[in-house]
Amino acid sequence: MSIWQKENLEDKIIRILKDVKFRSNPQHHFGQPFVTPYQLAMELNKREGTIVKKLKSCKEIGGEGSGSYNSLPQYLAGQISQHYDDMRKRGVEGAFLSGDFLKELVFEGAVKSSVRDVSMFRYNKDLDESL
Repeated sequence: MSIWQKENLEDKIIRILKDVKFRSNPQHHFGQPFVTPYQLAMELNKREGTIVKKLKSCKEIGGEGSGSYNSLPQYLAGQISQHYDDMRKRGVEGAFLSGDFLKELVFEGAVKSSVRDVSMFRYNKDLDESL
């Protein structure tokens, strides 16, 4: 059994996505904001650091210039993509931020996205078949 299954990471990711709010207008008609795998990884590490440590080869946040080629954001994006059909039925929506005209994307701790066409995810209650 994989760590993804054993630790119920799908449930934990969905909980994080449900908790993301548009601070200035939580009831905005666009719905909940999207987050990148970097933001998701940072929040998962904050909430579930002991589980992240079990991932061994992909527990680092990584980013451009970090020397980390198996990063937590890559792992999460890959797992969400691999399990997307099931996760979509539970309200997870994926998209990409175009890299056109994007020079850099920098996160807390000076973590810089190593890709320009960045995947993004959010919880969309309109897609959630479990409600």
